[in-house]
Amino acid sequence: MVEVKTWQEMFIRTCEFLLAINENKFLSFKNNPKMNGKKNKYFSTNPSGMRKPIAVSDRIYVETNQSANGFRNLIINLLKEYNFKINEYKIYLSADYTELNK
Repeated sequence: MVEVKTWQEMFIRTCEFLLAINENKFLSFKNNPKMNGKKNKYFSTNPSGMRKPIAVSDRIYVETNQSANGFRNLIINLLKEYNFKINEYKIYLSADYTELNK
């Protein structure tokens, strides 16, 4: 189990996990049109041309300028490429109401 606070952090942690499993497969996403957007790349070894790139394990950059649905869709595509069952990847959300209760 991994705890994260944002969808972006969950996406990055998922990328790190999958990169550790099979680095060559993950690095191949930079040239896979199915794993990138129509106009923008989601995976690249060159951060120029990306809006908000973050390096994953100092091997590849991932685009983190996404909505929650965008991150969800990318994670689904990643899991499919690695032949993971989508229903086995569990995400538990919790709400933080501490600011409302002050």
